[in-house]
Amino acid sequence: MLGTLSIAAGTGIAGWLLQHAYQHMRYSSYEREDAAMLAPGADPEQRRSWLAAIAPQISIQAVAPSTIDALAASGDIDAGLLPARAAGAYARRYNPTLAGEAHWVPAYL
Repeated sequence: MLGTLSIAAGTGIAGWLLQHAYQHMRYSSYEREDAAMLAPGADPEQRRSWLAAIAPQISIQAVAPSTIDALAASGDIDAGLLPARAAGAYARRYNPTLAGEAHWVPAYL
């Protein structure tokens, strides 16, 4: 019985860690795409399309804070789209830390 519970708990925690690693990898991919679109040699047509796609995501805190700062500095986004920056990286709603996602462990267990 104890062995089965240990295996189940280990499997749940491993699943949680894998999910977090996948999400971190996904956010890193988005940041690389953002950096490519912010680079001086980016295709203007692709950049316009990217700006149109990213604008609605800014207000729901789904864009990297560094990307938002770069867009605000270049004047590519309106100040009205900027979310309130109350704490941290928008209270870590974008790419949360492992400790910030600890509340999901019971669901995986």
